[in-house]
Parts: sequence; C-alpha cells; structure tokens
Amino acid sequence: MNEPERVYCHSCGNKLDRLILSPKEQEKAAAKKRRIKKMMNPQSREGREWWKTAIKTLFCAAVAAAAVDAARPPEGVPAMPAERFVETKDLGRAVEALTATRGNPVGALSEAEINNYLWNTARVTTDANSWIQKILTFQRVYVELKPDLLKITVQNAIKGHPLYAGVVYRFSDGGNALSATRVSANIGRLRLPHELVPYFSRLLGYINPPWDSLKQENTSINKLQFLQILDGKMILSAARPAAQMGPPPSTAK
Repeated sequence: MNEPERVYCHSCGNKLDRLILSPKEQEKAAAKKRRIKKMMNPQSREGREWWKTAIKTLFCAAVAAAAVDAARPPEGVPAMPAERFVETKDLGRAVEALTATRGNPVGALSEAEINNYLWNTARVTTDANSWIQKILTFQRVYVELKPDLLKITVQNAIKGHPLYAGVVYRFSDGGNALSATRVSANIGRLRLPHELVPYFSRLLGYINPPWDSLKQENTSINKLQFLQILDGKMILSAARPAAQMGPPPSTAK
C-alpha cells in the first residue's frame, strides 16, 4: 500500500492520483505538509529552532575542521637534525662582517645554512611562572625562502606532538631602507588571511618566543641596505649593489 505522501506507485511506478485518497489519508498528507512548511518557516518557533540547530551544527563542523588543520604539520617541513649541534658557519659574525667592511661587499646564505644556525642558536628563556611553557615545549625555528618571500616558522610541541605557527613576510627595497610586510600566516595547515595576521601576531610570534636569543643577529641585519630573497637563497649587502642603483641625478647647467 502506498504512503499518503508518495507521488508514484510503489509497485507499478505510475503517478498516483491524490484525489482517490480516502479523507483520512488526505488529512494525514495535508497535516504532514503543514508540519514541514512550519518547520522550514524561520518565523515560526519550530522553524527558528531548526535553523539554530543547523547553524550550530555547521559552526561546530567548521571549528572541528579548523582544529584538525591547525594540528596537522604544514607542507615542506624540513627534517629535524639528528644532533643538537650541527657544524655551520657563524652567520651572526658573517652578517656583522658585511656591515663593518668598506666598499660594497655582498654575501649569500642558503636556506640550509640559516636553518642550521637557528638550530644551534635559537633558544627560549625559561620562565617558571609561564603557563605557556608548562604546556608547550620549544623545539626549533626554521625558515623557508621563496622569491621575495621569507617564511618563519616556530615549532613547539605538546607531549611530543609538534605544533607549527608561521608568518610569511614580503621584502621590498625602498631605496635607502628595507621594508618587510606580513602577507599571510598559518597555524599548522590552517591558513590565515592577510587581514587576520595582526590579530594573530601575538599568538604566532610570542608563544615560547626564541627572539631574545637572536637580538644580536637582528641588530646586524637591520644595518643592511640590500636583501634579496631567491628560491632557497638570500643575498645581502651593507650597501646597495651598483646594479641596483638608479641613474645619477641630473645636474643643472
């Protein structure tokens, strides 16, 4: 026997004539239609409850998906060195030497050299009163170099599970000084739009911050006037290379 709401016959597949339904069946079908219409109407109480439930469900699903992406490692994570100290040149002294040398010296640093130096140098100042340090364990800082882009990632861990927070900077040469602009950020594989980066800067940059251990290097880099980022390599100089300088200003006759 076909249900009151069925449009086609369950047995033969022919379209059913609703007019031949018994008055009781027609009343049941009409009541069901009214119930569905009332439930879908946002002005009714049932409709409002249905929409609230749907919105809460979608919101919880979005939060859960974001949490999963935040816990996943981003793409391109370099392998952890096998030892705490690996052989590398002192990049801090190398940058300082560029700023102290006369003329127009130019230096080049590879992504691997920078990461090895950070592995040996970047540390977190221990604070017994920091609740963050009681939860998170600092592991390392590493960089990724793409044309004109520098990505800095801080890797912490909760009970051995690594968590990643990174910021991408775009470097530009303003003529007499370098400028760096934040263009995006990420927590794990969860990407954050440019507009949200300032709101997450404290979360991304100051959870177990290793920057205090790199103050000398930061001071030396700020003295540079030229920095170019290529794929896997950084070119830097205390003065702008001649090829980067514009034509000399015209003189009045």
